[in-house]
Amino acid sequence: MVTTDDERLAKQVAKLRDCGRVSRYVHDVIGFTSRLNTANAAFGRVQLRHLDEWNERRRTIARLYAKELKDLRQVKIPPMGGPNIHPVFHLFALKAQSRDELAEFLRTNEIESAIHYPVPIHLQPIYKEMYGYEDGDFPVSEELSSSMISLPMFPEMEEEEVEFVCQAVREFYGGK
Repeated sequence: MVTTDDERLAKQVAKLRDCGRVSRYVHDVIGFTSRLNTANAAFGRVQLRHLDEWNERRRTIARLYAKELKDLRQVKIPPMGGPNIHPVFHLFALKAQSRDELAEFLRTNEIESAIHYPVPIHLQPIYKEMYGYEDGDFPVSEELSSSMISLPMFPEMEEEEVEFVCQAVREFYGGK
């Protein structure tokens, strides 16, 4: 815990506790993830009782997404795991052609989606400054940062809602 009456120092400490962010996707110093307060910790302890159930529900939703979208050549579904790998699908992130247009199409159809990490880490100001990284240094990361989109994913999601999202994705790409 830090207390101060110095506004500049308070802003710097707040930035450090939130990964060094100056805005949602831009970091200009290396910081930490120190954002959990006691109320959130108390809620989290109660929610842990449901973790196994919620994780299995997310897997079920992910399997439905995968089944409904597997034939679309414009998207690549995430790995679904294997005999010793059991993803919990905190997110259901697709690699999608025309990602930004798909996101807008979903938004206009009242379907939330998310674009996480649109600026790859090596192009964050602090890493560019510290290591001299430039556009093109990590082309795979750069390509993924411009093509990944997360579809709605939460344990309470109904199968009809998943089907509605999939129908919209297929419609966007001119499918079924």
